[in-house]
Amino acid sequence: MLSYQNLITDKAVKMLRSKYVAIVSYFISFLSFSQPITFSYTGNVQSWTVPPCVNSITITAAGAKGGGGASGGNGAVVTGTIAVTPGQVLQIRVGGTGNCTGTCAGGYNGGGNGDPGTWNSCGGGGASDVRITPYALGNRIIVGAGGGGRAGGTPATAAGGSGGCAVGNPGIGSYGGAGNGGTQTTGGAGGTPYLAPGTNGQAGTLGQGGNCGLDNCTSSASGGGGGGGLYGGGGGGPDCISLTSYIGGGGGGGGSSLTPPGGTCSAGTNSGPNGYVTINYTVSPGSVTASNTGAYCQNATIQLNASGGGTYSWSGPNNFTSTLQNPTIANATAVNAGVYTVTVTNPGCVSTATTTVVINPLPTVGAGQDQTICEGASITLAASGATSYSWTGGITDGVSFVPTVGTTTYTVTGTTNGCSATDDVVITVNPLPTVNAGLDQTICAGTSITLTALTNGTAASVSWTGGVTDGVGFTPTATSTYTVTASSSAGCTSSDAVDITINPLPIVEAGADQTVCEGSSVTVSGSGAVSYVWNNGITDGAAFVPAVGTLTYVVTGTSALNCTATDFLVVTVNANPVPVITGPTTYCAGTTSTLATVNTYNSYLWSNGATTPTTSVNQTNNPITVTVTNGFNCTGSSQPYTVNELPVISTTSTVTICQGSSATIHGIAETMAGTYS
Repeated sequence: MLSYQNLITDKAVKMLRSKYVAIVSYFISFLSFSQPITFSYTGNVQSWTVPPCVNSITITAAGAKGGGGASGGNGAVVTGTIAVTPGQVLQIRVGGTGNCTGTCAGGYNGGGNGDPGTWNSCGGGGASDVRITPYALGNRIIVGAGGGGRAGGTPATAAGGSGGCAVGNPGIGSYGGAGNGGTQTTGGAGGTPYLAPGTNGQAGTLGQGGNCGLDNCTSSASGGGGGGGLYGGGGGGPDCISLTSYIGGGGGGGGSSLTPPGGTCSAGTNSGPNGYVTINYTVSPGSVTASNTGAYCQNATIQLNASGGGTYSWSGPNNFTSTLQNPTIANATAVNAGVYTVTVTNPGCVSTATTTVVINPLPTVGAGQDQTICEGASITLAASGATSYSWTGGITDGVSFVPTVGTTTYTVTGTTNGCSATDDVVITVNPLPTVNAGLDQTICAGTSITLTALTNGTAASVSWTGGVTDGVGFTPTATSTYTVTASSSAGCTSSDAVDITINPLPIVEAGADQTVCEGSSVTVSGSGAVSYVWNNGITDGAAFVPAVGTLTYVVTGTSALNCTATDFLVVTVNANPVPVITGPTTYCAGTTSTLATVNTYNSYLWSNGATTPTTSVNQTNNPITVTVTNGFNCTGSSQPYTVNELPVISTTSTVTICQGSSATIHGIAETMAGTYS
């Protein structure tokens, strides 16, 4: 920011309230400049009026140093920015340094008093502050704290505390107690005497440092006064010792500062000795804005808006003028487009701002040609003449849609630069004939079907794909979709389709032919399907015993798709042999009976283990059976057969017969002479 201190001084600013206001306003309308003012210590209240066109100021407030030279506490320096209004009157109090002579009074604006004596104690430094109406202590907006005064006695051990920021610094005291610093909510506590009857230093209060504690013993080493501040520091305590060295009381505590939000504080940095207040401010014409609610379309109402306070004066195209803050212009045309200027006058300040009004022409919108289509057909409506379009009926420009049967008028609103116009298009939709191809069917291979389309009477003709004639039976050979198309007299067509699914027949296997022996069980099991039914009462997979002879068994297999096929097998049942044993049923002791079968077989197994066609047995082999195998490899067993050994007859008789005669021995006619047993 450029500084114009040499061009326009504070004196010139004050002229804003005089007869030269027009000249100064001219400068202010074009210039912004900074103007610093420093207020030094006077011991009195000073005031300053905020100039025109000033809305904020930056204040630096430095508290005064406590009395006692190098041993007095330095003042704090606080800087902050404060919002103000032109014409506002501020009061400034610049703190004075504490006194070490005379009455040793505290410095102007809150310094606590010291005490005159052999070794005078010094008053605390006063605070520097700025106040707003009604200018009481509670109306301070910034406070730079003062430092505490030096105590009586040896200076090196009796220094005052420096003015602080949030908290003032305590004084120093080896014998008399030092005063404490003020805080943001309370004054610093006073120091205590080393010995009675010395008195306590006073505590600091709001805006006031505490007075020193008095040396009532020798009047030589009282405490120092507390520094002024937001809350003052406490006064130092005396030593009250009757010594020639006067070791000394405690120094006064420093005050605390009031730092505006966002401001800064530096404790104990002003060695002054007095305080000061500096006000920096910037004179500027203020913030003036001009705007409009456009852009506008032809025939719309222009709304101009301004802000910045004061009075308003507008000028613009087509000789427009107005003194309203927010004027309007109805039924705008192209001649109303352009730059509008508003001049805002505040006391002592004149500012200008501009806004540009844009007026756009209405577009010439075309909705396209009227159309006639069939039900279900899609159309695309694409308007022209604008940059964006909005259709009635939920239509999107350039996006196809399917209109309903009947005649409908669609209106498009075209927009360019926020300006709109409309056009219409008529769409006629003719209905489609109704056709029904029938229900889908699933059949087994080789089955004949008939397809007949159902219509609502609006169809002039129907035709089928796949060479099918409507209402005429045929046998499909593969799974197919057959489509029927109905045509109306208006040239509209509709179609429907029916799916004919051809399920294959299962490949059923009854199994291999079987030859078994009489009495053997047979199990027949079909394959190639999911269920099976046999003739002759046979159950698939269940064993049965067929009769002797040759029989044909037929199985019908059904697939999972409910299609059937058949197969058969031949079962031959050969009769089992029935052997009959023949041979003597008795034999003499010491001999055997030879047995055989009436018929001849392929193999033999006698109950005595013999495997020959004949076998010799005795009665120990009873009962005797034979199992034989015939030429069909069928086996059979005989009925049990029993042989008996003839009894042995013991006798000592001698039989004499004539030659040519016989004697019966053991039932046998014997003719030979000899010994028989």
